[in-house]
Order: sequence, then structure tokens, then C-alpha cells
Amino acid sequence: MSCASIQQTISVPPEIKAYCSRISGEEQNRGFMRTCIEQERTAQQRLVEMTIPSHVTTYCKKLSYSTGGSYQVMLACVEKELSEL
Repeated sequence: MSCASIQQTISVPPEIKAYCSRISGEEQNRGFMRTCIEQERTAQQRLVEMTIPSHVTTYCKKLSYSTGGSYQVMLACVEKELSEL
């Protein structure tokens, strides 16, 4: 199944599709893509449901963008920062 097929099947947000495509490289491994997309969507949803102070959001977005824009990285950062407040 191609990346486009996966997107049509589960309606993948474009930023998640782009991130997972970038990190999967040229091979576009179906299993890897599916796992990446599921993990990114789960992390995105968890972030939407959280109340996050603006300074934590700003810091963690910068960190996430520096790694390619991963919601998983953003979530891990937010959870760490919140545990230290």
C-alpha cells in the first residue's frame, strides 16, 4: 500500500503524512508508515486534550520542529516539562 493509499484509508493530516514520509526514507515501508502515522495521530490527539502553559508550548514546538515536526517529540517534551513544574 502506498502512502497515498494509507492517507485515503485513515484520513491522515498532511503534516503527519509529510513527517512520516520524510523519516521513512525512499523505501516507504508500509508497516513503518502505518506505525508512524498511528503514533503521530495518537500524540497529536493527546496534545489537543492537554492544558499546556504557553512557555512550555513555545519551547516544545521549537524542539519538535528541530527534529522534523513530530507530535511524539512534542508530547514527550510537554510531559517532561509539566512533570518538572
